[in-house]
Amino acid sequence: MARTPSPRPEPFNRFLKRLEAGDAAGPVDERTALAELARMRAFLRNRYAGAIPVVSRIDRHGGTYDYFRIEDQPAARIHHLKPATPPPAGFLGVGRAGLQFGQPDSGAETAGLVPIRRLTLADLTRARTLDRFLHKRGGRRRSHLRAAEPAAPGTLDPAHRWADAWASIANTGAASTLNIWSPPLAYGQTFSLSQIWCVAPGPNGRQTAEVGWHVNPSVTGHDQPAMFCYWTRDGYATPTSYNGHNGDFLYRNPNTVLGVPITDISVTGGAQIDVYCALKLYEGNWWVYVGGDRINNAIGYFPGTLYDGGPLTSGAAEVDFGGEVCGGPPFAPMGSGAFAVTGQSQAAYQRNLGVFAANASLQTSLDLQTDQADPAAYTITTAASDAWGDYFYFGGPGGN
Repeated sequence: MARTPSPRPEPFNRFLKRLEAGDAAGPVDERTALAELARMRAFLRNRYAGAIPVVSRIDRHGGTYDYFRIEDQPAARIHHLKPATPPPAGFLGVGRAGLQFGQPDSGAETAGLVPIRRLTLADLTRARTLDRFLHKRGGRRRSHLRAAEPAAPGTLDPAHRWADAWASIANTGAASTLNIWSPPLAYGQTFSLSQIWCVAPGPNGRQTAEVGWHVNPSVTGHDQPAMFCYWTRDGYATPTSYNGHNGDFLYRNPNTVLGVPITDISVTGGAQIDVYCALKLYEGNWWVYVGGDRINNAIGYFPGTLYDGGPLTSGAAEVDFGGEVCGGPPFAPMGSGAFAVTGQSQAAYQRNLGVFAANASLQTSLDLQTDQADPAAYTITTAASDAWGDYFYFGGPGGN
């Protein structure tokens, strides 16, 4: 039987010419205003100015990836960054593993290169504005560092809900293993996620480094869960971006997994699929780990310079673990859609929680507090065991 040839991506130089000519290279949401389309085109032109990928490939999910030398990727060119030295093998020292991800295409032709998802005008117009595409809408406007935030405890964002566990502790990172679900989103619902936050009070609002999985179709272009990273320097006031779309995350590893659809999903009453994630400050940069804590799991990093000399440049003061939804009412399900009390094989969980103290030692026995923005919609319960260390179940059906 003849082998079906692999689909070929549009040549990169042709893609750039279409962009310059105003062609969308895909269906554009007609509701996007002309002025916003002009902003989006300018954004993409700046992102790809001088870009010369070595090769381009289409992955099995239909996404186009351009493979760059590390020093030629958009973040390095836009911000004139020199690639940082990655953490040494065994740096985190806990030997965890979980769901593993491969690079979109492997082989000698792509060895030593980093695959970066190609953004098109069609991608950006899904969100209708550039800021909405880049911005973590509904990002939590306050942390548990109450003195640093104007909102009083219990204040609710009308379109935003969460259920999380947190600890006020000076730290240089955090780790957790998150089970993966695929909560369905309806019209008007923006995202549902499970993640880790490292947080510090900044001069203009809280600063964060974040990693986890989300269902967020306006960003990913699909309705499956996908790994993501995000950050803010000013309490989400200024749009930054997911996964380095704004040139604010430097990819360092060929196993780039951010934004790729995850098809292995936990089953209610059955197998649980989970993934190890970590954030770690190393030599002034916040490194993101997915799938394990070995050197080949270090996806890349947020340069410490992004925080404008703020506290997160040298460390965090709080760590949060949990779930979040944005868009509503009605609100989307969180996790599996089941409340925390349903427990094993029913509810979403995070297990083997750890915090890297200021002296870099890993603390696994944590004094956790919990916060449920709307217990009628979402709940969280913490516990500890020999196998799972500190852990919690969380989630709920959402609704009105």
